[in-house]
Amino acid sequence: MKHNYLLLLAACLCCLLFPLHTVSADAFDDRVHGLTEVTNVRVSDTEDKVRIVVDADTPVKIKKMVLSSPDRVVVDIQNAWLAKKAKKDMNFTSPFVSRLQVAQFDPKTVRVVVHTKVGSHNYNVFTLAEGSVPGRVVLDFGNLGPDTSGARIDFPGSGEKEEPVSAKQPEQEQADAPLEKEEPSEDSKKPERKPECGQGFQDTQWRCLSALRQGGRR
Repeated sequence: MKHNYLLLLAACLCCLLFPLHTVSADAFDDRVHGLTEVTNVRVSDTEDKVRIVVDADTPVKIKKMVLSSPDRVVVDIQNAWLAKKAKKDMNFTSPFVSRLQVAQFDPKTVRVVVHTKVGSHNYNVFTLAEGSVPGRVVLDFGNLGPDTSGARIDFPGSGEKEEPVSAKQPEQEQADAPLEKEEPSEDSKKPERKPECGQGFQDTQWRCLSALRQGGRR
């Protein structure tokens, strides 16, 4: 009798538990029905750039904004729900990004928050709907030009502007160049030689004769 009572009690408990599990699963399915699933978050951290890629099972629509105190770039993925494995809260040592947070903001919004201090010219957010992943949100921070070898990072509040250096014209360079010192010629280096008597022109001969006469009178 006691054994039958225990079996009956076990059957009642099973009837109570399984319907509850089914109702819970049905409620979750109803909540996410028609929403995009955010399936994964991938991060690439290099010397010149930090790239964050958010994967989804369908093309997505996003809303971007910038918040302060602290400085953050926020991307809301609309009509989406976040898979457990895609939830993120990680820190960086990069000069471009210090922290990344990905969480369910409300029942229909997945929010991506990137803590950063780069200027508006040094980050970009866009979506992709091609390739092996049906929907992607890409967030780039850092040197975004095609050639990053000499790129300048625009941190807000620095107040520094690089003035362009104008090339000096060839005529100006020639005018500014110091004049070269002229070397004396070989003839100008020779000491001046006084004419002797019997040499030179007539006036020179006349002077010599006058000098000889004056010497004879003495």
